[in-house]
Amino acid sequence: MSNAVGSYLRHVPNAADADEFNQNIRRTHDGLGPVTPRSTAEQIKSDYEELVAYDQARLDGLENIMSLNAFAMGHKEICDTKANGQLLLNQANTMFGKRAHTVEHFAQAYEYLRTETDFLRIDKTVEAAQRKQAAKQHFEAETARTAQRAFNPNVDYDSMSLEEIRQRAAETLQEEMQVAGNRGGYDIG
Repeated sequence: MSNAVGSYLRHVPNAADADEFNQNIRRTHDGLGPVTPRSTAEQIKSDYEELVAYDQARLDGLENIMSLNAFAMGHKEICDTKANGQLLLNQANTMFGKRAHTVEHFAQAYEYLRTETDFLRIDKTVEAAQRKQAAKQHFEAETARTAQRAFNPNVDYDSMSLEEIRQRAAETLQEEMQVAGNRGGYDIG
């Protein structure tokens, strides 16, 4: 049979033999059914919902990375480590559920981790500098508030109520008495 017409093509591979469409046609012709059975409507719906959930989880993950980076920009005292990021994300997931988190969510997770645990790795030198800056700002604000509230005879008191003038005078007198008491009393002499 080696002299038969077309026998020389027996050993040449045909790409159509490996094609799923052609295989299914041949199997259907032979009464065997498709190579890969068709999915039911329920399977298609389930696959679709699974893919949508997967896509949403990826989008949430990207949103969480952006929010966590934004939060970290405002908190230089937090060491930029994978462990700190995972701690903040896990705490936010615990507090707010597994979803896309906002910068506010990470701020609340940070506050909880700082007050209730000692898990976060913090740069102590940056934290000390921040505390020093906060104390300086508080001092300046209090100094400005005190200067504004102090009784000053050169101020135009026409625009103030009599009660406000009395209150400022009483505060000034009380402060003077406190200073005098700290010195050892008034010098009556």
